[in-house]
Amino acid sequence: MPKREVLQRNIMNRILKIWITGLTVCCFSACGDKVSSGGDEPSMGMPISFVPTVETQTRGTDFTKDNLTSLGVLAYLTQGSSFNASSSTPNFMYNQEVTKASGASTWEYTPTKFWPTNSNDKITFFAYAPHNPTGLTVPDNTATGYPSFTYAVPTAEADQTDLLLAKPAPNKTASDGKVNFSFKHALTRIILNVEAGGGFTGITINSLSIKTKKSGTVAFSSITSPTDWMQWSNIASGTGNDISCTATLPSSSSTVTAGSTGKIATFFLLPVAATGNTSENATLTFSYTMNGIGDTKTITDLALTSMADWLPATSITYNLKITRTSATVEVGSISVWNGTTVDIDKSGEIAEGYKAGDIKTGDFYYDDGTWSDGGYRMLTDGTAIQYTIKPTAGKTCIGIVYANGKTGEEREDNISKYSSTGLNGATEIKGYVVALDRISGVRRSGSASNSVTAFNGYTNTQNLSTSVSNPRQIREVLMNSTTPPPSSTSGWYVMSLGQTMYAYENKDIINKSRTNINSGSYGSMNFSNVWTSSYGTSGNFPTIFNNGSYGAAQPTTMQNVYPGFTF
Repeated sequence: MPKREVLQRNIMNRILKIWITGLTVCCFSACGDKVSSGGDEPSMGMPISFVPTVETQTRGTDFTKDNLTSLGVLAYLTQGSSFNASSSTPNFMYNQEVTKASGASTWEYTPTKFWPTNSNDKITFFAYAPHNPTGLTVPDNTATGYPSFTYAVPTAEADQTDLLLAKPAPNKTASDGKVNFSFKHALTRIILNVEAGGGFTGITINSLSIKTKKSGTVAFSSITSPTDWMQWSNIASGTGNDISCTATLPSSSSTVTAGSTGKIATFFLLPVAATGNTSENATLTFSYTMNGIGDTKTITDLALTSMADWLPATSITYNLKITRTSATVEVGSISVWNGTTVDIDKSGEIAEGYKAGDIKTGDFYYDDGTWSDGGYRMLTDGTAIQYTIKPTAGKTCIGIVYANGKTGEEREDNISKYSSTGLNGATEIKGYVVALDRISGVRRSGSASNSVTAFNGYTNTQNLSTSVSNPRQIREVLMNSTTPPPSSTSGWYVMSLGQTMYAYENKDIINKSRTNINSGSYGSMNFSNVWTSSYGTSGNFPTIFNNGSYGAAQPTTMQNVYPGFTF
């Protein structure tokens, strides 16, 4: 072949190779999704897969690991940085439906997304389930920060859903492998049973509805907290946000024979207590026929109790007791869906003394002498949990309950000693409160007993110095620098060593309640160098507490005080 032809063919081959290479790059680029509003596009590697810890929806029941078939995913890609709560958007996945493959345990979605190959590129995932349920409004695809959903309760029981939110999976890279979602129930489950009395063959429920709150907002609020990553808000009080939800009553389940109990309805409703609306009421309206008698009656707006227990992941059973002469309703049981990574549907009964209306560690105490639930629960199996609950709207919180009367009894301060706590005329000690604010720069002197168990701060404080020559003595500080507590209390005193030790041992519960006051304006308690009202044995010096340890200290030393009182 002539030299000139060889040269021309080589040139053409090179041009062809360049063209094919360019075409291949263009094809791969076209197949990939644009995930960033600016800058260079990240290189993509392995496909992203999901492993929900629950596995379709069955009407009238809550979701479990066996009956969930769909979820929605929002994913936020950040290049060279971590998730930003003020600027990140769902630019990588927006309300992506992920479904359980038919006859398999795998989960699928399309189009497939791939992990960035650059280790500095991170993806933060948020998920809810089921995908696009009735009543849920997903945030706009341009909304920045934590996803926030509006939920309007469907009026028909058949349309209501056990809404689930998953703990966020933040700042994931290819090295993390599959994305695991651990879901939690976001609503309150209300189960209604009917107990039929005697004197008739049975009871047929002809209609039933429950009136409660219509809409609210649920949002992700953290990617770091293991517990406080979901918050409810905007569950408006007043009749303007009321809704009447109607039960679906198939003939096969709406009749209960005399002397037996039958489940009539299961509703999934807003957790009104999570926003401090504990004074709100829910009511039942229903019609029933006494079979064998033929008498039909209608009951209107029968009030439901235990509204303070209407919290996320709480299941409450109400029993309608119908006799020939009356119809009443009472709480049958209150339990918590634990929401573990294994069994989201695992439930546990709340132990006695730990329901919303009981006085317990973590409860909020107000300047008007009332208190409200702080969310701490102990289950009968020994499991401890704490809901995220805000103080009652419109009230001023002045302290946190750190122990109840029973605790004091067990710790050598028997409730029969109420006369020694300033509660003259009282019949019992209900609880003990620690102030929100620590007072710094105070001295103390005066004698008192010393015990790691005794709850005797009030009597100890009576023996502290009242010398006006030293204006930073503790008693003067308590009298002049602290918000006065209600007259139904002992008044402020310096907590004893036993009381301080008990508060310290329960600081995690107290601190979580503190973070829910005034949008988190109160941080954790500081137990460093805190005066107690107890007296040490070494040199007859007063006792100072320091993060779990204690000892004697010079009384003239300027230290700190957490005031407390008994109610």
